[in-house]
Amino acid sequence: MIQNITIVSSAGTQITTDKGTLQLSTIILPDDATSKSITWSVINQTGMTSVNSTGLLSAEKDGIVNVMATANDGSGITGELQITISNQIISIESITINTLSGSSITTDSGTFQLAVNVLPEDATSKSIIWSLINETGKAIVNSSGVVKAEKDGTVKVIATANDGSGIKGELQITISNQIIHLESIAIIDDLKNDTIQGIGTKLNLKVSTTPSNATNPNVDWTVESISGKASIDNNGLLITSSPGRIKVIAKAMDGSARISQKEYLISIPVYIVEDIDMQDISIFTNPTKDNLQVQINKIPVEGLLVEIRDVKGQILIEKIVFERKTDWSLENYQGGVCFVTITNNKNVWTKKIVLLK
Repeated sequence: MIQNITIVSSAGTQITTDKGTLQLSTIILPDDATSKSITWSVINQTGMTSVNSTGLLSAEKDGIVNVMATANDGSGITGELQITISNQIISIESITINTLSGSSITTDSGTFQLAVNVLPEDATSKSIIWSLINETGKAIVNSSGVVKAEKDGTVKVIATANDGSGIKGELQITISNQIIHLESIAIIDDLKNDTIQGIGTKLNLKVSTTPSNATNPNVDWTVESISGKASIDNNGLLITSSPGRIKVIAKAMDGSARISQKEYLISIPVYIVEDIDMQDISIFTNPTKDNLQVQINKIPVEGLLVEIRDVKGQILIEKIVFERKTDWSLENYQGGVCFVTITNNKNVWTKKIVLLK
């Protein structure tokens, strides 16, 4: 029967490479023992290894292990050898993503701090890489696990082990109440050359905006004077008041600061007029109660002076006109006879008007 077993290794008693191996063998006495069959086993102390039936020891975790060779002849004889394990990498086996406040973001551009639970506890490296898959929603995640919402819907956040193990943890997050801001604004009109003819002309302006699903596609309209003048209301209705250039501005009302600007030329339709006769002038309605319209088919470059006078010759209203049609309000004047006088640098035309009150 076997009386003594000594475990030996030609490569020493240490494994210093990750997942390294060490081939062990035995010296058995007496040499003429009937059976030299043995069984290999290992007792993991602070380290961890495994040993196969041929005495090949495979390292798994740093520390100390005891390898045993036990005689199979029933003698109970064993040999032991202490092996030191170092430089072993313990890979991550599982990753669980944890949250501090549920799994939803309900505020516009809200953020969400994520954390992970990595197993085993003694994993050599617990480093992870954060990534995100936009499903029906949209968000971004930074290297610290902070998720920032961008669009309503769901997203999937992924934490991937950085140790090459390929282990991942996933978490679905629901996003709501996000504001989709305007990305572009374009002013639209039906003009051919950005020129508006006449004073008092009305022009309906609109905007084309993207994206089509913007939360608030409305714009704030303003107009700036360059050399001309005009006004514009909240619906984009522009009314000219003085010839020259103007700049129209449409600014997003969703806080995105997107704007569109467009310049227009306010032009007065003029004619090279050598002479004007009464056939070119129409005044109606006559008699009238309150309102009067003066239509002049030919307007010289310098315009025409139009005056409304009472029977005593006193001027009630006067202005220089550059448009073919102008409206005059007489509601603040007493009834009776008055006169419309139209003057250029050559002639004066006068027409009697009956004002009914």
